[in-house]
Amino acid sequence: DQLDRLRTAHLAAIAPGYLWMELFEGRHVSTDAELEGGLPRWWRHTTGEPAGDGTFDYWTVHAAPELELEACLAGWIADHLQGYSGIVNFETIGGRIIECHLRMAEQWLDLNGPGWLDAVVRLYGEGVWRFDDSTRREGYSVVLFAEHGQRWRIDRQAVARLLPSPGVSSIQITFDDSVAPEQHAMPEGGFRLAIVNACDLAAGRAMRETLRGMFKAC
Repeated sequence: DQLDRLRTAHLAAIAPGYLWMELFEGRHVSTDAELEGGLPRWWRHTTGEPAGDGTFDYWTVHAAPELELEACLAGWIADHLQGYSGIVNFETIGGRIIECHLRMAEQWLDLNGPGWLDAVVRLYGEGVWRFDDSTRREGYSVVLFAEHGQRWRIDRQAVARLLPSPGVSSIQITFDDSVAPEQHAMPEGGFRLAIVNACDLAAGRAMRETLRGMFKAC
């Protein structure tokens, strides 16, 4: 009875439309895992460098394992994803799960290495994970933001001509010209124009500056 009264008092103190929960502290890590029959066969961990108001300067797609985090997530997988073959993405803070999705972090999938996407298709089609991860290396996903309240344009054929470029894996233009800017899901701190995936951070940042000069407000 006392616990019920305390719970009721807490709920009464919260304004309508809000919820409360424990505040997690620590590193925010995005983790992709490939499961074969409910068993993790591949992990990749990513951390972001915040730039304020929900934006990021870049993400690092780490080559190194996170053994303690992987052990924690493997326990959760054993309890909840028995027999599942496919991708699962976790968001964690301080090693504690805040989100779980049955999909990949598609923004930097090309940084996982040659043949990775083919291995994913095989996993879903045949239930078998086969991927040569021996060439794994650190990767970076560098983001270009601009001001809200503008329409932006760029010559997409000119963007295509920027590749191949040393150290750069891919360039993504992250908005639809035919859709009003306010209809795009964007963070408060800026309108995301492009993403540059690179195996060299300096090359990724240099390409971002090249793109910055190519965008025009209209």
